[in-house]
Amino acid sequence: MTVSHFKKRVPLVFFMFMLFTSLSFAYEPDKSTHNVQKKAVIITHDAKLLKQSTGTVGGDAAFMNIYFIMKPSTKNRTPVSITANKSGDPDGWLENNSFHEWNTIQMIKLEPQTGRSPAKIFSNVECTDLFAKDGKVPAGCEVIGSEPNRAVEKKDLQLLIPVFQKIKNNYQAGFIRVFESGDRSKSVQKTGTPLDTNDSATQTMGYDVVFAIDRTGSMQEYYLPTIEVIQTFIRTIESDTTNPEMKTSLLKVGLLFYQDRLIEKNKCMDNYPVTEWGQELTSDINAVINVLKNSKSATCSSEEPDEAVFDGLNRILIDTKWRDNAFKTIILIGDASPHKANHPKNPFHLSTTNITKEAEEKGVRFMSLKLGKGDESFKYFAVQREINNKGRYKEIPIQDDKELFKSNLLETMKKEWVLLTAAVKMTADKVTSTTISTPQVQSKYNLTRYQALIIQSRLPSSYSANTDPIPEFVNGWIPERINNQLAVSEFLFMGKSRLLILINILEGLSAAADIGITDGPTAFITTVRTTISSQLGIPPSQVFSSGETLSSMLEKAEILPFKTNILNFTGQEVGTWKPADFKRINTILQEKAKLMREHCSNPSNFRYFGDKPHFYVPRQLFP
Repeated sequence: MTVSHFKKRVPLVFFMFMLFTSLSFAYEPDKSTHNVQKKAVIITHDAKLLKQSTGTVGGDAAFMNIYFIMKPSTKNRTPVSITANKSGDPDGWLENNSFHEWNTIQMIKLEPQTGRSPAKIFSNVECTDLFAKDGKVPAGCEVIGSEPNRAVEKKDLQLLIPVFQKIKNNYQAGFIRVFESGDRSKSVQKTGTPLDTNDSATQTMGYDVVFAIDRTGSMQEYYLPTIEVIQTFIRTIESDTTNPEMKTSLLKVGLLFYQDRLIEKNKCMDNYPVTEWGQELTSDINAVINVLKNSKSATCSSEEPDEAVFDGLNRILIDTKWRDNAFKTIILIGDASPHKANHPKNPFHLSTTNITKEAEEKGVRFMSLKLGKGDESFKYFAVQREINNKGRYKEIPIQDDKELFKSNLLETMKKEWVLLTAAVKMTADKVTSTTISTPQVQSKYNLTRYQALIIQSRLPSSYSANTDPIPEFVNGWIPERINNQLAVSEFLFMGKSRLLILINILEGLSAAADIGITDGPTAFITTVRTTISSQLGIPPSQVFSSGETLSSMLEKAEILPFKTNILNFTGQEVGTWKPADFKRINTILQEKAKLMREHCSNPSNFRYFGDKPHFYVPRQLFP
């Protein structure tokens, strides 16, 4: 190849390289052949939602949580989004071994155990077919899971299983492993974590701490020293949790910054959040430290001495997913008082009373560190509490000697950490909530009565010797019928808002059909176009314009989660309809919409999958 020839080729090669590079990072929803976005169900208890396609920085991905898969993926990681059909940058990456791909929105639920054997789950469909006939485990077949026996176990125990495939009268599913031994049976509860039916879940003692940090300009030169002390404190408790003596504790840290509402427009109005999460509660300590390192105070102060302290604490109490087996602590650090309940900058009318009530219900304690002069609200959060949730209040003098200021702040924080150190030792020694009340135990662990009462409410009443493994997400086959009795019913897994949109559309179509009975096809189509276009965000003229069926349009818009025969008609077909046809459609849709509304109004049909609230709607309720 000549030099001149090579020079002509270089721009083309460079262009192709750049095109490939840009395309490889154009992240889009990854969908199945049925145009349903693929989902990732978290199947391990140590999964992370990583921030990059490489590296280890990221937050926890809770067991059984759902994420939406994006493409392209890498060899070891898959990009995912928290919401469906998102294009652009992913919300994070999952290790490929931490999730199972789930390409459907359908679920199955085990029916009451009447006239059939409790369901067994097998690794192959042949064993499932044999078991379905007489309810006996065939020779040579491995049982990898079992339905709980509800005759002797908790009456409200339910097993909801994501469906992956159905062959004849069998379902292939992913599910949480179920133990047959009485009180070790597991299911999924609201938090998305395995449900323990004994006290063994509290045998580990964790520490959930969220810092509420004043970031207004009034903090001035004391802001960075405060941030440095917090970093030192976090590193101290992190090092403690790596010691063999502390190995059972699980540390999670969160950061929330608060400022104040601004009434008068000024240079701070742009990008001036009242509250802002630096990092929600996470076990990724490095992520927290990185946020602190890059943190800066605001460039200006509030228009008056008081600030949005209540808003910051309210945000933490609402947003944070506290763990049951953990000390739950908010460390409040600020130099200004909160606004009174009737102040214009306190639109939610928050007060020490309702903040404390919310904290009491969740068992959250406060360590209130007031910089400068004392404050009654800071003190109230910590001190005016039930004895087992009483915290600490400390005034930290603002001093010219920054090292002395930092020393006072750090010493106060470290006193709090003594509680968890003692509690972890107690769990290792099998101290219960009853035995801790004895003077001998309190003396052994060098506890004050104040410390003992706080720890007491967080210790189990007894310890189980049961060492069954943590339930895991496994794949297998389960029969639809056992002993010719229905074993499972099929449900659709839908978010509440999406389901209500579908109900509204069905009611609108029913009303359109009612109009069609008297006014004919043209009036029906006109009404349908108005109803559908508003939901799909398209001009009414595009509805029915291409000869596409109504069900196909709704399915593409993800209003209908599956194909339906009832709405499988085009505008041309409607032109041939008579009053009897409109009446039939009206009756069917009216009945379906009514039953679905009744289903949604029943609280028992409201479930959580991971931390996302959804309805499980029986398949037969849909048109």
